[in-house]
Amino acid sequence: MNGEINNNVFGISGGSMIRNSKLRNTLYGLTAGSFAAMMMTASVQAADLGGNCCADLEERVAELEATTARKGNRVVSLEVSGHVNEAILFYDDDFEENVVIGSPVNSRSRFRFKGSANINADWSAGFLMEFGVRSNSLSGIDQDNPFQRQGESAIDTRHEALYVKSKTYGTVWLGHTGSATEGITEIFLGGNLETPFPLLSGGGLKLRFNDGTLSGTSLINAAGVQGEFKQGEGNRREIIRYISPTLAGFVVSAAAGGDDFYDVALRYAGEFGDFRVAAGVGYQHSTDEDDEAAMFRNCANQFGEVDCGALGASGGIMHVPTGLYVNASYGYIEQDNDTGVLGDRDEHWAIYVGIERKWSPLGKTNIWGSYGESDSEIRSQGDLDVFSIGVVQNIDAAAMELYITYRNIDATGTQIGGARDGEFVSGDVDLLQLGARIRF
Repeated sequence: MNGEINNNVFGISGGSMIRNSKLRNTLYGLTAGSFAAMMMTASVQAADLGGNCCADLEERVAELEATTARKGNRVVSLEVSGHVNEAILFYDDDFEENVVIGSPVNSRSRFRFKGSANINADWSAGFLMEFGVRSNSLSGIDQDNPFQRQGESAIDTRHEALYVKSKTYGTVWLGHTGSATEGITEIFLGGNLETPFPLLSGGGLKLRFNDGTLSGTSLINAAGVQGEFKQGEGNRREIIRYISPTLAGFVVSAAAGGDDFYDVALRYAGEFGDFRVAAGVGYQHSTDEDDEAAMFRNCANQFGEVDCGALGASGGIMHVPTGLYVNASYGYIEQDNDTGVLGDRDEHWAIYVGIERKWSPLGKTNIWGSYGESDSEIRSQGDLDVFSIGVVQNIDAAAMELYITYRNIDATGTQIGGARDGEFVSGDVDLLQLGARIRF
């Protein structure tokens, strides 16, 4: 050690430098020993969690352990997420008006658990468990029953499935989850929380006979056998599904449920300069008289036989710099074993236009309008003309969306069952919905 370092360590001036090597070695030894003793003392105190000095730390650790969600193992990563969606619905059918508070079934409240684990550089595995939550379902209310308490059905299983994925070969899902055509009629750019179809909030409102009395036919009934869904839309069911890797923007998927259901779909997404494009088309078929989806059970002929196919398609284009977009959807469900009693097809079409821009520091604002028609003839003769406008304001700091939607529905149909079976029914209904969705 040179003299300068000796001076700094011991605080001795140059004129008083210690020159005796024996004394210098003694001082070195005393200093090193003192330093080691201090370090050992600090180490013992730090390790003694039962001591008074660490009581606060021990209490804090216990608190965190009590309030933290634990994973079962360190291999599978776990993500907990979901959203809460509640709304106020005002309806007016020219004879009666009312205000109801409840859960919109379109994007209803839910919570989910997602897990994933890497097997190697190419393969991974995981799972999805998702549960829907609703108290007063706005799809089930009608003029006589403005409250539809769900009871035991307040929580339903939306997804319960696992997957194995290869970056090279694609993904296979197994369990209760979406088939290949789920969402095929809802591929929208600049999308929103409310669309003309499905008729969810207020869809249970009843049409009226010519004398003004309520019938047993709802807006959903008039929309056809697919009810809440747009014709051609897929659904969730017990399924095995394959999804291909993305190739030039295209993704192919196919699924099968037992021996009696299958569907296939093709999707595309890409950008061309300032324009963003997305689209998809899918076909599904069932011959199962006890099919999980009500739309196929309802599609049975008068002998109860099911042999039905459904086609759905949707897509849109957005000019990214301005936020202007146009979307459209089309679909049908058709009996292949029709006997000609009524008809063999229910179908819909709809078009949506809007603009999504960040005019406020809160987040993007989406202003949109849409028009669509639905015609049914399989179970009963009916049709819907639906005009909608709406605004969605994103509040980024709270992961929140505030929305307001106005919808006018002009519907006609026929009474099914009862003393007035087959009699003409109609309705001109105004729906105004205000709500909020917050994600977590």
